[in-house]
Amino acid sequence: MAEKHPVVLHIATDFPDGSGGNSTRAVANLLSATDDEIEHQVVSVQRIKKPVWKLEQVSPDLLRIQFFSPPYGLFSNLVMFFVSLWLFARLRHRKIDLIHAHKLTTDGPLGYFLSLWSGWPLTISVRGDTDSRFIRYKPFSRWLFRHIVKCARHIFWVSAWARAPISTKLHIPAESEKYSLLPNIVTIQPLPATTVTGQQGAEAPFVFIGKLSQADKKGLWMVLDAMAVLRDKGTPAELDIYGGGSTDVLATVNQRIESLKLDSLVNYRGKVPLDELSRTLPSYAALVMPSSNETFGMVYVEALFSGIPVIGCSQSGIDEYLPGDKQYVVQVSRDDPRQLVEAMQSMQREHQRLKEELRTDISRGSLDMFTSETISRHYVQIMQSVSCLTATQ
Repeated sequence: MAEKHPVVLHIATDFPDGSGGNSTRAVANLLSATDDEIEHQVVSVQRIKKPVWKLEQVSPDLLRIQFFSPPYGLFSNLVMFFVSLWLFARLRHRKIDLIHAHKLTTDGPLGYFLSLWSGWPLTISVRGDTDSRFIRYKPFSRWLFRHIVKCARHIFWVSAWARAPISTKLHIPAESEKYSLLPNIVTIQPLPATTVTGQQGAEAPFVFIGKLSQADKKGLWMVLDAMAVLRDKGTPAELDIYGGGSTDVLATVNQRIESLKLDSLVNYRGKVPLDELSRTLPSYAALVMPSSNETFGMVYVEALFSGIPVIGCSQSGIDEYLPGDKQYVVQVSRDDPRQLVEAMQSMQREHQRLKEELRTDISRGSLDMFTSETISRHYVQIMQSVSCLTATQ
C-alpha cells in the first residue's frame, strides 16, 4: 500500500506565481525540495490598491487571490476575515490535511480564520523583517498574533534572531516544544573541501550582493563609507557590486561612489544568474552585506557554501544560527560603523585562513543545517507528525 502524503495548503505572500509582481524564491524552494513527500497546494496572496477582488486558478496546485487592501494596513484583520470566508467557499471540498501560513502577521490571520472554518490544523512561519515591523507598528493587533501563535500546531522560525524580540513583544514563551528553526533553502551545494579559493596571501576584493533599490537597508552606503575609511588609512580594498536596479537607482549609486572618490576601487558588475555568480564567489575575500532587519538572507549561505567568509549585521540575517566562535561569520552593529571597518580590515588580513576554517567546517558537517537535505527532512517530519496527530484525534 502506497504511503499517504500529507496535503498542505500554503498561504504565501510574494510567491512567484508568474504575475510579474515582487516575489521571492524562498517558499518555492521549500516546496520544490519536499514535493516527493508532501502534496503542495498554494494560495498566492496579492494585496492591491485597486478595488478588485479576484480568484484565479493559475494551475491545478496554484490559486492566486487578489483583493483590495486599504493603505497603511487599516482594517487588515477584518479584511482577512472576509477573505477567509471567500477562500473557504472555494476550497471547502478539497482534501487538505493542514495549512502553512508563511508570515505570521500577514498570512497568519488568513490562515487562522481559514483554519477555524475548515478545521484544518495551522502551522506558521515567522519571518523577521515583515513580522517584526508589523508587530511593532500594529500594537492593537498583537492580541490576534499572540492568539495565532497559541493556536498553531507548530511555529517555524525562519529568522533565528527574531525569536527573542518577537516573543517579548507578544508576551509568548521564547522556547517551546512546538518551535523549530527553518532556514531558507538555497539551490547551490556546499563547496567541496578540496576546492582552492585563492593563493595564500593573495589580495582579493570584497563583494556586495543585493537589490540596489534597497541600498540603504542592505548596507551598501555603510560599506562604501567603510571603503573610504580603509583607503584613508592606507589599506585600500576593492569592492565588486552585484545587483539589479533602475537607471535612477544606478545613477544614485554612482553618485555616491564618485562623491567618496572610490571610482578606482569599486566596480559595478550588474545582475548575473546565480550559477554564474556561484562560480565567481570563491575568488572574493568575503561577502560584505550588513543588511538591517534581514529576514534570512540566502546570499549569506550561498557565500558560505561557496567557501568565503561573510560580514553581516547583528540581529539580522543568519545571526544566531551559528555559534559565536565561528570567525568566518562576523556580525556588526549598524549603530557603530567602526565595527564594519575593523571587520573588513581583519578579513583583508585573514581571509585565506578563514576560508580554510570554513572549508574544514563544511567537510565536518558544521553547516549541514543549511543544506536542502537537512531542511527538507526536518520540514517533512514536522508536517507529517502534525498531519498524523490530527488524523488520530
